[in-house]
Amino acid sequence: ETGNEHLVSVDQEGNVGHAYTVGKPDSVAFSPDLIRAMNESGAAVVAHHNHPSNSAHSSTDIKQLFRYPGLDAVVVHTNDGATMMARLSPEVKMWAVGQDPGEATDVGFGLYDRAASIVTQRLGALIDNGKITRSAGNYLHADIVNRALDAAGVTDYMSSRRPTIPLPDALIKNIIRNAVTEVRKLADREGVPLSSEDFDARLYRSTRAVQHEESLARLPGQPQEPSAGRPGREVGAGERGEDAGEGQGLAEE
Repeated sequence: ETGNEHLVSVDQEGNVGHAYTVGKPDSVAFSPDLIRAMNESGAAVVAHHNHPSNSAHSSTDIKQLFRYPGLDAVVVHTNDGATMMARLSPEVKMWAVGQDPGEATDVGFGLYDRAASIVTQRLGALIDNGKITRSAGNYLHADIVNRALDAAGVTDYMSSRRPTIPLPDALIKNIIRNAVTEVRKLADREGVPLSSEDFDARLYRSTRAVQHEESLARLPGQPQEPSAGRPGREVGAGERGEDAGEGQGLAEE
């Protein structure tokens, strides 16, 4: 309701470890304490945050999964009531943990950017031809990019949003197939092992909407009483992640 992004981190036992906002409408930085927790490979932290603009995971959100071995999943809650959850596929997670964090982060950003470039081209053509409005294209963009990363085997992504509105299912799948082809080429060049699950099965799943309960049920824990902080409070300068380093947080695009 404030129009700002808020972050709540939950551990594998369902305990809330961090809950705060830094008072910005399109980003929320990780606090030093949260960064320390996410650098522990067994932490299985789930980072919940909201996107006031109603968009799905940004490249900034996804690349944090490559950076921090203890970050299990990033969940986006939008103002229009949608819930999206993303985590790395088991094969990619194992690869990322064995890499230099900075290099793994760069690869993660590159994979997202490769999918985004294809989706941008395809949606842009539809906008130019009057098939969809620019606002509809913006609304669909990040969600389709994340579904393409899921279909490619980079992430496991679930969304309660229906991606086929206002476009037909066959067209959405065609866009995703195009993006997957380019993502797989880049992953092969970077030596990233993708999920071995059948592509058609992943493609079918990637275009399906799930219920909120289904996506949240796959997370390590469910929130209990906060052990630190209070949801929605604005942290002070000493607590916020401003000194943690550029790009270490979650954001919209």
